[in-house]
Amino acid sequence: MSSPVTIGLVGCGSWGKLILRDLVALGCRVHVVVRSERSRANAKQYGASSLITSIEALPAIDGAVVAAPIEAHYECLQKLLPRAIPVFVEKPLVASLSQAESLKPYAQHIFVMDKWRYHQGVLKLAALVRDGVLGDIQSLSCTRWGWRSHERNVDALWYLLPHDLAIVLEILGFLPAVRFARYEHHRGTVSGGIALLGDSPWVELRVSESRERHSREVRVHGSEAFAILPDSYSSTIALYDTAHASNGQPPSPELLPVVDEMPLLAELRAFVAYLKGSVAPKSGFADALAIVATLERIHELG
Repeated sequence: MSSPVTIGLVGCGSWGKLILRDLVALGCRVHVVVRSERSRANAKQYGASSLITSIEALPAIDGAVVAAPIEAHYECLQKLLPRAIPVFVEKPLVASLSQAESLKPYAQHIFVMDKWRYHQGVLKLAALVRDGVLGDIQSLSCTRWGWRSHERNVDALWYLLPHDLAIVLEILGFLPAVRFARYEHHRGTVSGGIALLGDSPWVELRVSESRERHSREVRVHGSEAFAILPDSYSSTIALYDTAHASNGQPPSPELLPVVDEMPLLAELRAFVAYLKGSVAPKSGFADALAIVATLERIHELG
């Protein structure tokens, strides 16, 4: 019987505790680096093998997961990567392009937790595109709206847009060049905005933390049909065959089932499998660098 995979988890806040829960469910031994009483309580509650006060104090581990705030990613990576172990870091990789580029010597060890690339609805949309069901792809649009629930040290574009850029990457297979971007502000802080990427196909990204209603939608339009994932937890994708529209009325959609699997568990399973010798998880260093570069370009234009 093989020994369990041993992982170091940096951060155990509201999201980190869910990562810990799933790693434990996957049979891992998890040593958690905690700095606050809340994180300490979370680590104890969700099954940490041990609690560590610093990254330097971590024992020998097979891999690491970074669930610290975005602005702390770079410091965490600088301390973890010299161990020459795979590191799975929450999105985005770091908070600037210059930081990302400085990590190139460690590229083979870096992976980013783009959970939307494991979302079954997004994977279904990607399959429709790949199989030619929609015809020639004309556009892809993502909407991510809601209300700010807690304070952050980075603006809304840096913690909202990485989700949608990962979706674009999974569905199209690449990130088109940024053509246009504009911000909106709330009390002096960037709270959302719009970005247009590419030409054929073109991509529209709309994000905001100052909307009165929640919205998570992904639409892909092709020359023959279009498909919509209406919400993060939708059990179906609506596929509209435009060839059958008549009398000025939209066609009735075909509802395609979406497998019920949480993407966080799916991506962590992929990382654990990699540590055991399987294929690498999605969003390696090249993809992570492309997303950070796109984020920075959107900021420049906005």
